Amino acid sequence: PATAEEEEWEVSVVVSDGEAEVSPASIEVVVLNAPPSVTEVTLDPTEAYETSVLTATAISADEDGDAVTVSWSWSVSGTVLTDATGHTLDGGSFNKHDTIVATATPVDDEGPGDAVASDALAILNSAPAITSVSLDPTDIYEGSTVTCTPTGWTDVDADTESYLYTWDVNGTAIGETGATL
Repeated sequence: PATAEEEEWEVSVVVSDGEAEVSPASIEVVVLNAPPSVTEVTLDPTEAYETSVLTATAISADEDGDAVTVSWSWSVSGTVLTDATGHTLDGGSFNKHDTIVATATPVDDEGPGDAVASDALAILNSAPAITSVSLDPTDIYEGSTVTCTPTGWTDVDADTESYLYTWDVNGTAIGETGATL
């Protein structure tokens, strides 16, 4: 038969050699609470940037059938965040190249089980953007010197503004890489 939490079980043993028996020896035991467990912790999305909101999910169980809640902790590049205790973490808590780990601790009405950590998730670099590109002069003639000016640089990672130029003539790159041709 299966055991259930808080049941009292007793086992008695009678020693016999087939001809004589000895008074039974017995022992009693109370079935204890089985601690809750977490079998898996995952983070979503699996590709994350400084603008991402990470969501942690845990698969939990309890052999006694007790209700299980999960408490959360987060670490960023090895440092535990004391103010992050929910199952989500937003980009204000991390930067590109940080590694994020969520740890789930299962808890039932008798106490906690063992904590389980997610795999580390590396925060990726976000690509910069520009709003437009202009050429000066706008009317170009043979022999003209032309300058390309990008405007509206933004980068959520706060990287240093930098540009790479490629000039094409009739669809073929000509090898010039500066802002002026």
